[in-house]
Amino acid sequence: MGNDDSLEEVFNKYKDNEFESIPEPARTLVCIYSAHGIIGNGGFRFFFENNFNDNNEHAINYIISSYNNIGLIYHALAIKEVLGLFPDSKPHEDLNKRREFLAKYFDDESTSYLEEIDSAEEVFFSEYEKAFKYAVKYYESYNQ
Repeated sequence: MGNDDSLEEVFNKYKDNEFESIPEPARTLVCIYSAHGIIGNGGFRFFFENNFNDNNEHAINYIISSYNNIGLIYHALAIKEVLGLFPDSKPHEDLNKRREFLAKYFDDESTSYLEEIDSAEEVFFSEYEKAFKYAVKYYESYNQ
């Protein structure tokens, strides 16, 4: 699986699937590449603005499990910590209401910005490539 064509094949096969319907270990690979790419591109604000194909709460739980699967428990804990900043630890289902919350608390220029976002994002931005490598290694360990 070490080449880009193999990765592309996995993503093309499952790109429109809900995480729930993707078998392991492909689910972990897809979850990590999806989540890590989104967070790396725009931080947790961008991540939580996203509507995943399946129920967002389930998708986020699959993503947390995927970070645990590849041994990056601090990443999983960081997502859990950020989830805990939302009322009832759940991002609002309505995207507009969720965006209002994110603009108020997740925008670093807001007077209500939550400092916990910085430390959680630092977990993801330090050694950024590690998650992708671990996800591929995890997938390959099941497909040899």
